Amino acid sequence: SFMGPNLQQNQMAGIVAAVAAAAFVSLNNVLTPQIYALGGGPVTLVILRYIGMLAVTGFWLHVIEPKARATPKEFKMCMLVGVIYGLMASALLSAIALLPVSLAILIFYLFPLLTLFLDSLVKREKPSLITVGATLAALLGLAIALGVGPVKLAPMGIVFALVAACAAATGFVISGHTLSGVRPVIMVYQTSKTGMLAALALALLEGAGPQLGNSLDFWVFTLGGTLAFGIAYALMFVSIRWVGATRASVVLNLEPVFTAILSSIVLSEHLSSQQAVGAALVVASVCVAQVWTRKPKPASAP
Repeated sequence: SFMGPNLQQNQMAGIVAAVAAAAFVSLNNVLTPQIYALGGGPVTLVILRYIGMLAVTGFWLHVIEPKARATPKEFKMCMLVGVIYGLMASALLSAIALLPVSLAILIFYLFPLLTLFLDSLVKREKPSLITVGATLAALLGLAIALGVGPVKLAPMGIVFALVAACAAATGFVISGHTLSGVRPVIMVYQTSKTGMLAALALALLEGAGPQLGNSLDFWVFTLGGTLAFGIAYALMFVSIRWVGATRASVVLNLEPVFTAILSSIVLSEHLSSQQAVGAALVVASVCVAQVWTRKPKPASAP
């Protein structure tokens, strides 16, 4: 029947949402170095993006759907996830400030494998040999990608990208297990509030003041990045809700590919052949681990 949404339509919509999220977040990744070059800073950028998301979702919840609410338990979990994602966003933007954007995103995309390990811990299951093997293969690919090339990589950039990956995995597992029934607009609104507070706390700890450019280009790029980030953030929650965290993250593996393509077009960043091989090994390892993890489930069989 075409009278309303069904399971198959929701799954297809969830996959489309994940593809679109990967594309929008890749656009955000590529705009970020441009914003830095015009005078912006990582923490300031995170705060501006959360302000933008709060403005849009706050208007929606207070004007269009004033009766939409989260339960007290859901509210608390949204607050926790918001802090985690605030840390993730700050760490990833700091990594992009120190590394070529395509490599920063490649390191960050170890998070789906970390998600599988954390999910296994939560379910008190042993990670499969395929998961362990894929993790080792991804680490090998990462070593190949990071160990070659004419540019010497900043160690702190690698640390920031790894912190972002750990935070993303933690946020995905918590969202998948405790917030799957919460409407995406509520999740974005609530997580944005604590995400912004977490970013402000990091700024105070670092003693970092506002870093704002004074040109029109700065504000145009910042607005574009904020819109792209906000749309991707919302679509990610939509996808997790409709197809689950694991399946959504399989599709989100397109992000490093989209980012590499856009980086070469917009930023003139080109991976060497060795770096391309390493990147392909990382993405393939993550996909194999996730698809294999879903295979044994009878419910997913056609």
